Amino acid sequence: MVILNIAVKLFWLFGVDRTVQNQLGTEVYGNYFSFFQYAWIFSAVADMGITSLNNRLISEQPSRLSFYLHNLIFFKIILSIIVFVAMILIGKLIGYSTQELGLLSLVAINILTMSFYSFLRSNITGLHLFTSESILSVLDKFIMVVICSSFLWITFLQSYFDIYVFAGIQIFGYFVSSVVVYFLLKPHVKRHNKKLNFKFISKFVRTSAPYALLVLLMSLYTRTDSVLLERMLPDGNHQNGIYASGFRILDAFNMFAVLMASFLLPIFSRNIFKKQMLQPIVKQSFLFLLFPILGLMAFMVAYYKDIYALLYHSIPVEEGANVFILFVACFIPMSLSFIFGTLLTAKGKIKKLNYISVLALVFNIGLNIYFIPTYKSLGVAVIAVLTQSLVLVIQIYYCVQIFNFKIQISTVLKFVFLLVLALSLGFIFHYFTVPLILGLLLIGLVLLGFYFLFKFVQIEQIKLLKRS
Repeated sequence: MVILNIAVKLFWLFGVDRTVQNQLGTEVYGNYFSFFQYAWIFSAVADMGITSLNNRLISEQPSRLSFYLHNLIFFKIILSIIVFVAMILIGKLIGYSTQELGLLSLVAINILTMSFYSFLRSNITGLHLFTSESILSVLDKFIMVVICSSFLWITFLQSYFDIYVFAGIQIFGYFVSSVVVYFLLKPHVKRHNKKLNFKFISKFVRTSAPYALLVLLMSLYTRTDSVLLERMLPDGNHQNGIYASGFRILDAFNMFAVLMASFLLPIFSRNIFKKQMLQPIVKQSFLFLLFPILGLMAFMVAYYKDIYALLYHSIPVEEGANVFILFVACFIPMSLSFIFGTLLTAKGKIKKLNYISVLALVFNIGLNIYFIPTYKSLGVAVIAVLTQSLVLVIQIYYCVQIFNFKIQISTVLKFVFLLVLALSLGFIFHYFTVPLILGLLLIGLVLLGFYFLFKFVQIEQIKLLKRS
């Protein structure tokens, strides 16, 4: 089911979402994308950490489902209304036109419906209804894929398709999926006192506030650049379209890193609770993730222009390919930070993660305001790489301090060597236009050879990770 989940989401990103950008044009999609990023920032406030905390509470006390659901649905609805009004008012303050506010309203409803759907699903996960959860994890995107595909590829429907219809289809997908969750939950909900427990809601907000702040700060330093591009440049929508074409590949790659993080969180938590050694597990997780990252980086450096030309027809390769490859590079620090960020989360060091996020936010926005007028979307992509690298370095520093990790210089030097090797292979294959299949084979063989030579793959370490 995990493979199906990834397949549906990848098809949504590159089969549907990419095609929408190609068909409707860079500027139209760029305008939509800036609103999507803007609304995504507010989604952290609309969630307030409710989803993850509710999941944990239901897991611990499934008999309290009715009580939690009744109180938190009320709180979620009120919060969503407040956030929606705030989105529109702030949008008006920063200069969005009446027409733009119309599209923003649709995108905002889309994001808030998605947030509500995630909350409802957290009850299914908390009840350990894993078969239902597996289906629900793809249901929303499956509905959207079917409807959007009809509009994109059935000739007589194509003339009715625009960016408003695209946003509306997503709302419909989340709404229908939410209704399905409601009927799945109904047999598990018992009669209860319908009076709201404001004391519980207040305590819940206080408990979840640090987590909510962390998600908000992370959303700000990863999403605000798109809003700045649109607001600061005369051709902001066009630049956002270029930005979106690169960000999409990062979004796709991150699915695998998020899966890795969800796998590592219970492992780290269990080992911290039992006071067991963490360094071997962290090291093996790092090395496990490193090989596909370096292989992917080498392959993309070698063929990024060909891949970009294949994916996007509405943006000249010379204009968009460099932004595209920089977002691929951004995946290296971002994916590795999932390991160290997850470790700090498992230890409960949310305050430290918030400090890191504040620093990243100031760094990111400060540089973007300075460089956007000159370097546009290319500058934003460079700053994204620098921001994620800064976050990773500080996370590693805190992990070394808190867990008394010993930095193995030999491992660091081997990592640097492999990174340089991967980039060198990419540049050489790009310069000499090595055929794609041959290049892919050679990159895999060379990196794998050095992986075994450096003893980065050891059966004992894999067994340790499996046992944990």
